[in-house]
Amino acid sequence: MSKRALMLVLLLCNWPGWLAAQTFYVATNGIDDAGRNGSIGQPWATITFALDRVPDGSTVLVRPGLYLGRVRIRGNFATGVTVRSELPYQAQLRADEAILTVYNDNADIQNITIEGFDVAHSGPGAAPLLVQIQDGFGRETRRITLRDNIFHDSYNNDLVKINNGASEIVVEGNLFYNQNGSDEHIDANSVDQVRIEGNVFFNDFAASGRPIPTNTASYIVVKDSNGGDDEYLGARNVTIRRNLFFHWEGSTGSNFVLLGEDGTANFEADGVL
Repeated sequence: MSKRALMLVLLLCNWPGWLAAQTFYVATNGIDDAGRNGSIGQPWATITFALDRVPDGSTVLVRPGLYLGRVRIRGNFATGVTVRSELPYQAQLRADEAILTVYNDNADIQNITIEGFDVAHSGPGAAPLLVQIQDGFGRETRRITLRDNIFHDSYNNDLVKINNGASEIVVEGNLFYNQNGSDEHIDANSVDQVRIEGNVFFNDFAASGRPIPTNTASYIVVKDSNGGDDEYLGARNVTIRRNLFFHWEGSTGSNFVLLGEDGTANFEADGVL
């Protein structure tokens, strides 16, 4: 077979994937209406509405601006969908509650990448967490990637919590700063196959106009708080590598990375690299 014929065969084999790869848009002036097609001329208003409609293999570009309220990340994709800030960090996600929730009690969630966002609480008095990734009741959440985001200024609890049986989670190339109270930047809690790589962790409360609390806990904790309540007894197969930790402003009794915290009778962290 000639090289030209071989290339033609390869192109034809990949043609269905090409057809499925589409780009859709979310914008601050968008409208969540089933009659709109999600194009740059007819953008939708929310990421959740987009995820409920786009085909597998798609990219959702979120145009610059301020987006208020919770974003429910959901969908079960074989190939995967990427939700990306069109311009890095120019799509700002804000809420006085958990901003990105990645769980669904009615369906599995799989193969979604969140990339390039600026995520923070809107101010004091917020409900816990910026991001939570967990299994639903009897449902799986897996193959979720957080890449190249800025997670900062939680006013209640952790920046990112990965817990309750979530698996195959990747956290890479993100910037983390300013959690709240005796909590963490990342809490990997009763999980399997989590990779935390190439991130930058620090605190600088004064730069955000906040008093320095001196009681914040570790940047990363790997543990199991719920015992046998999910399929995993102890967090397992967690990789933490090539991260940068600096500018500690927390409790003198805490560490950059902590394995186990709750003093349970079982191993809280097993197979951690």
